[in-house]
Amino acid sequence: NPADPRTLTRAAREFASKNPDFAIASGMASLRWISAGCGYEITSDDVLEAFNAVMEAAYSAGINALEMTIKIEKLISAEANNQFVNSVLIRYLNK
Repeated sequence: NPADPRTLTRAAREFASKNPDFAIASGMASLRWISAGCGYEITSDDVLEAFNAVMEAAYSAGINALEMTIKIEKLISAEANNQFVNSVLIRYLNK
């Protein structure tokens, strides 16, 4: 079920070093729901905050940054309303 993307991002940020696997899952869920059009008055800052939380958690988990950006690209490309997220993350993704 949809969850508030900001809550998921906050969890990702708070657990990035303590529990990186959980943080990655939370941050990826946030990006997925934002891409699907969920959330109230989502801004580009919300997208960047979720992305940065995922990348920080990936670093803590020892996951290569390129590998993580590829996973993010695949996740958001699966959503029909992903143009907003793509436009915000274009310089960070492998496009």
